[in-house]
Amino acid sequence: MSAPHETPSPAPARVTAVLRILVLSTFVVLLNETIMVNAIPRLMRDFEVTAAAAGWLSTAFMLTMAIVIPVTGWFLQRVTTRTAFGLAMALFLAGTTLAAAAPAFPVLLAARVIQASGTAVMMPLLMTTLMTLVPPHDRGRVMGNVTLVISVAPAFGPAVSGVLLQLGSWRLLFLAVIPIAGAMAIFGRRELVNIGAPQAVPIDWMSVPLAAAGFGALVYGLSGLGAENAGRAPVPPPAITLAGAVLVGLFVWRQLALQRSSAPLLDLRALTFRHFSVALGLMCLSFMAL
Repeated sequence: MSAPHETPSPAPARVTAVLRILVLSTFVVLLNETIMVNAIPRLMRDFEVTAAAAGWLSTAFMLTMAIVIPVTGWFLQRVTTRTAFGLAMALFLAGTTLAAAAPAFPVLLAARVIQASGTAVMMPLLMTTLMTLVPPHDRGRVMGNVTLVISVAPAFGPAVSGVLLQLGSWRLLFLAVIPIAGAMAIFGRRELVNIGAPQAVPIDWMSVPLAAAGFGALVYGLSGLGAENAGRAPVPPPAITLAGAVLVGLFVWRQLALQRSSAPLLDLRALTFRHFSVALGLMCLSFMAL
């Protein structure tokens, strides 16, 4: 994700309002990452699929985020804040609505991919806006609060799904989210202000497949470790994980090289900010513990 360019700072009240909208919206979309866990037995029965197939509803969500997130930094520089927010929430709402009405398992799986595409835009949008608007002396406090909210959302998913499944069908997991996400989308589009101006920045197309293959293989390989059918897989999960780690290493090497001569797909200089690095590390640990 490229470093945000300088922009006149809005009033403190407006900064708080913008961050509040983005944090609440990100909480709603991240809640859906783990909301399917308790519904797997019902989905297996209704769609007549195996547990391994049903587990793809969560794996596909994570894979999509791993593939899409590295490209969003470039995308966010080319569009306004309101456009990015509107697209993210529109994708999430479209995926949620399709999932609620899914007549077959492949449709539900496709809906989860669409949901994840919207979620993958929201997280970088929140972090980029935060780094742009919040003064350096206050970033640690704000980043800590935001990290707490983002970390709690996936942990709440199974609890929320357990309550909703006691009340009705698994489709209620999506039907209950639609009005909340819809309200956030309408309110956000109305209240959100554009941060900075779009820039026609170039993209390093060689980095895109490296990021997609590397992060995708890493997530897929890690998700397969310890699975019941891991020994029968055509390619062992440890080998996929190792290949993903190598590709991610090549991706990082290319980004460091591009920082000296061109615009990288992912600007790793953001990691030089201590508060950002610590918050990112804590967030990774919390997601791995889920």
